[in-house]
Amino acid sequence: MTIKLHVFPMSPRGFKVLFAAEQLGIDYEMVFVDFGKQAQRGAGFTALNPNQRMPVLEDGEYVLWESNAIVQYLASLKPESGMLPSDLKARMAAVKWQFWESAHWDPAAAIFMFENVVKALFGIGAPDPAELKRGTELMARLAPTSKASFRRPASSPATR
Repeated sequence: MTIKLHVFPMSPRGFKVLFAAEQLGIDYEMVFVDFGKQAQRGAGFTALNPNQRMPVLEDGEYVLWESNAIVQYLASLKPESGMLPSDLKARMAAVKWQFWESAHWDPAAAIFMFENVVKALFGIGAPDPAELKRGTELMARLAPTSKASFRRPASSPATR
């Protein structure tokens, strides 16, 4: 049975699960969630996710929502990929960054996506300079954390 991914592909959350499925080589059927027609508010979609948000994964009778949960589920289907390590501490390091992305990065990035893309796509006005300033300030606050994550300690095998 093919996994169904209900997504609006231009959404970072929808794109994230599509990207994970592609990188993992998982067969899936993309089910387009048409935001322009408020498809996420329909009875059929609400039955899948009462929050009326996408993405949603269907694997037979199993339904899962929340993008990072879906990414973990997909990675669990291909343990040989190493995307979701079996070692507990390595796995928790990956999960920690998923929580950080969801709690910090995504809300900041969403400001730019909404102001610069969604508004233009749906004809709902020009970008709000105050919102763009707020997004820039949030990103500046996040920069030290994201930069620190890419530094390797001097004792790391990759730096020897």
